[in-house]
Amino acid sequence: LFIAITFEEEIKKMLAEFGGRLEAAGIKGRFSAEENIHLTLAFLGESRREAELCRILGSLEGAAFPLESGVLGRFRKQGGDVLWLGLKKSQALGALYGQLVEKLAGAGFALEERPYQPHITLGRQVCFPSESLFYEFQKNGPWFRTEANRVSLMESCRAGGRLVYRERFRAEL
Repeated sequence: LFIAITFEEEIKKMLAEFGGRLEAAGIKGRFSAEENIHLTLAFLGESRREAELCRILGSLEGAAFPLESGVLGRFRKQGGDVLWLGLKKSQALGALYGQLVEKLAGAGFALEERPYQPHITLGRQVCFPSESLFYEFQKNGPWFRTEANRVSLMESCRAGGRLVYRERFRAEL
């Protein structure tokens, strides 16, 4: 299980099409399926406490807020990088994240200890044939501005040999 901000269809479509542009340019990788595009807030792993998680999400305070894409980046990995789209600094996102982490930790959920770096994963095992090609896409990356208006409890599972993310619960902001 994980907690995420999900996006409107047009944002997910635009980000998936960016992966298609990369493939068309000869860049190898496993690009995120349109239906799986999201912004992770907290990874929880296996849990049988779904009802409690739904109560926590339902208790979050705050209104919808703007989100805007930032820089295109990558986490370097042997065998191909994780390609991601960062988000511009947002006080509202930081406040929502802080509130969520406080409630999850207070309920005894184990959370990652590394600092939160909000990003949308666009692809895994991505190999750019040259640094200049990466910088070209970084300069002309997928830019958007949208409104974060919901937080979802998501389940990661396999269906038909594919990784699928299913929304289990949604709390409106």
